Amino acid sequence: MGNKEFSLQIPKKKLKRYMKSFNESKEPMIIVDNLTKIDQVNKAFLDLTGLVSETQIVGEQISLISAKEQPHLNLATDMAVLLVLKKVLQSETGTYNTSWLFGKSRSGNNIWVSVWITLLYLAGKPAAQLIIRESENPIKADEQEKLKQEMAPNQLKLDTSSDTGVDVDSDSRSQKSQGAGDQTRAVRTSSLSHSRSVEQTPNQVVLEEQIQKIQNLVKNMKNEKLEEKVSNNLNQISSSIQDAIKHKDDQINKLNERLQQERKEHRKKYEKLESHLQRRLGGMETEKSVKQSILEENLSIKRKLKQLISIIQKQNTITDELYSLIDMSQNTNPQDESFDSFNESHGNEFTSPEDLDSTSKEDDDPKKDDNSKDDK
Repeated sequence: MGNKEFSLQIPKKKLKRYMKSFNESKEPMIIVDNLTKIDQVNKAFLDLTGLVSETQIVGEQISLISAKEQPHLNLATDMAVLLVLKKVLQSETGTYNTSWLFGKSRSGNNIWVSVWITLLYLAGKPAAQLIIRESENPIKADEQEKLKQEMAPNQLKLDTSSDTGVDVDSDSRSQKSQGAGDQTRAVRTSSLSHSRSVEQTPNQVVLEEQIQKIQNLVKNMKNEKLEEKVSNNLNQISSSIQDAIKHKDDQINKLNERLQQERKEHRKKYEKLESHLQRRLGGMETEKSVKQSILEENLSIKRKLKQLISIIQKQNTITDELYSLIDMSQNTNPQDESFDSFNESHGNEFTSPEDLDSTSKEDDDPKKDDNSKDDK
């Protein structure tokens, strides 16, 4: 078991450096492709297995190097390795550890090894890296003997060159916020296919029980990881919601500050407009008063003009009469009495400028106008 977020992304530029580290590593290492065929092995692996050259094993199925003399143990461990390997190759990031009954060693004996399987990408293609270390037998002697007795009556005869294929059908891992902790991914074995003949027996139930144990183990591992992932997701969602609420509160505070500032600006504009309007109204009152004064002055001038016209008309009439008298005096003897009578009749009609001014003043007297209006 390892960090689920870990996987090796090896671009083409760094591939040569990685392969150098791979070949020089003291840990036995294998690289398999997405068909579980061996693609690369390092020198430490050749030393462990006693192989002379990598050409002896490259291109073969990984099951070739497992032990064949103890099928009751070999098949179970092969299944565990292949299930994890399939899981990793299906883009399941992480490092997974399992035990394996290893059939190839320099001494010629079967050995137990621990295998760490990690997803990596070589030049953009998915592959799996296996790091192999010798370990003690993880299955107790009594359990080993029990398995041997159960498998003895109808022992499976496995050819050393047979290929074991395992198809893993994974259910959808879509997560939902409600009941996410109950979601699991069922891993089931759909078929065991062999390229060469394998004798199957009625006692295959025992084998299926072992496979079921492996499936349950993988399922439990999956549940634990899923619960941890759901918990992490819920924490992330909660943190995101809190951050969003804080961000919204900050935005509301900024909007309130902006609103207060705009209110102050609008208040200043209103006061300025009100002051201007008051000044304008005061100017209009003054203008109205001036217009009223001008109107009254015009009325006074009109009255004076009327008086002047009346006086001029009277003077013209008198002038005409004078000319008429002059003409008469030229035609007749002048008589002082007729001239005196003319003076008596028209003497009062001639008005001096002083009399005209006094008359206009009387006309301009508002009290007199009011009295005249009352008389009317």
